[in-house]
Amino acid sequence: MSRVFEFPNGIRYEGAVNRSGLPHGVGSIMYPNGSRYEGEWKDGMKHGKGKQSFSITEHYDGEWRENKKEGKGTYAFANGDLYENGHYQNDHRHGHGIYRHANGVVYEGTWEDGMRSGDGSETYPNGDKYTGSWSYDL
Repeated sequence: MSRVFEFPNGIRYEGAVNRSGLPHGVGSIMYPNGSRYEGEWKDGMKHGKGKQSFSITEHYDGEWRENKKEGKGTYAFANGDLYENGHYQNDHRHGHGIYRHANGVVYEGTWEDGMRSGDGSETYPNGDKYTGSWSYDL
């Protein structure tokens, strides 16, 4: 069953719902500030594959579980940074991923709770490269 809901606070949802009227299946939600989510839902929560656009230049495209980034995804930041083909756990970078800074620095390696942690390599615009281990971003 597909529905359109428009709320007094300006939020608009269009898509499939379950018997309780909660988003369930494929749908999109638009917020008054212009951000939007398009993708899969389960019992009222982002769950499965979807894309959350926060602004014209900032978005996350990937997997969700219970309203949190979970699994594989790509996050483009407003400042030009890009975290691509990375893994997320509980809304944080966790596991293997590639982070491309707008200034040309590239880190490829493992992450834990949103920080570089474990084996990886960081390449700098001048060609220098560090390969080794990180512990909580150090």
